[in-house]
Amino acid sequence: MRAMLTGLAALILYSLLFCGCEVKHEIKPSGKQVDIGVIVPLSGEKEAFGTKALYGLQAALTHHPLTHKGDRIVLHIEDNHSHTETTDTLLRKLAQNSDIKVIILLLNSNATLQITSLINHLEIPVIAALATHEDLTIKSSYLTRISSSNAAQGKIAAFFVSDELLLDKAALFYNPSSVYSSSLATFFIEEFEKIHREIVDVIESEMDENELERRLLLLKKAGVELVYTSAVDRNARRLLQLRKKLNLDFQILGTGNMQANLKAHSIIEMPQLSEDVFVVADYFDDKIKTDEEKKIVAYSEEKKIELTTHSYLAYESYLLLHNALGKCQECNQTQLNQLLRNNSGFTGISDVIRTVEGDAKRPMFINRIHDEKMHIYVKVY
Repeated sequence: MRAMLTGLAALILYSLLFCGCEVKHEIKPSGKQVDIGVIVPLSGEKEAFGTKALYGLQAALTHHPLTHKGDRIVLHIEDNHSHTETTDTLLRKLAQNSDIKVIILLLNSNATLQITSLINHLEIPVIAALATHEDLTIKSSYLTRISSSNAAQGKIAAFFVSDELLLDKAALFYNPSSVYSSSLATFFIEEFEKIHREIVDVIESEMDENELERRLLLLKKAGVELVYTSAVDRNARRLLQLRKKLNLDFQILGTGNMQANLKAHSIIEMPQLSEDVFVVADYFDDKIKTDEEKKIVAYSEEKKIELTTHSYLAYESYLLLHNALGKCQECNQTQLNQLLRNNSGFTGISDVIRTVEGDAKRPMFINRIHDEKMHIYVKVY
């Protein structure tokens, strides 16, 4: 019997050493904590947007509650009520708390751009989980963006239309009052024309209904086969509804942000309106890619909640923070800022993510929507 047990022990040891299995070491609580500030709209106009994002942050905290040293991560969540003035106040409040190491913003590009000067003044590390504007990391050396920039997304969209769909002309539908939409539109136009393709028309999303219908019908006469839209919320929905109403057969290429916003507002007709629409996104839905995605999906199933790309971005902002906290012993804000802004890489939901001077470096995906899910069409590095 003793010989049998000795042999069994040796077999187990051999398996652990040579099978390539990962041995996970249990992290013991240290009794210390790391305090992190969070600003998110949980009421007002952006409530649905903020609520979905917060799901992702809470899922990450559930699965990674401790740092590598065993310090418990505590989130101090503040509701900005969808107001910029309130955001300013909350940012100052969190920064003045000496225990707060980093602030995570679950805000869009416009809201984040408005507080970059204040972030510089307060000199506190900030992760912009959802904002995509390319100027954010240029205007602030204390800010790290986890999503691909508008510059990258707009250029990828232009090349996809030209090189993958082999189309020589397209139209643009955007919202000029949105910083996010205008920025994407600018980069799409620049890149599309640089490769000697034609933008047949640039249509503003909030124009008069009759004029908008007339312009869309003219696209059909001009032989336009695709409209690129950087519009979100009601403006994107308006385009999808008019395409159906006027029986237009052009394809639509939108953004993952557009899809997330439409899903967050639970539009009843969304399954029909979004079917076969292309979107440029940081993720795709049709298969599980990583252990982290398994964790966030398990969380959503347990809590019976629906996730969007905003949830995923918030989750990954926490993973970036968690990774940075594991690379220093007694992390001060200066060290953390450097580790956030220049991160050598961590495994996110879909792939490995790095940061260089605050800019996220990650693969992107052109997806095609079917049954409200984003199915991968092309992966772009």
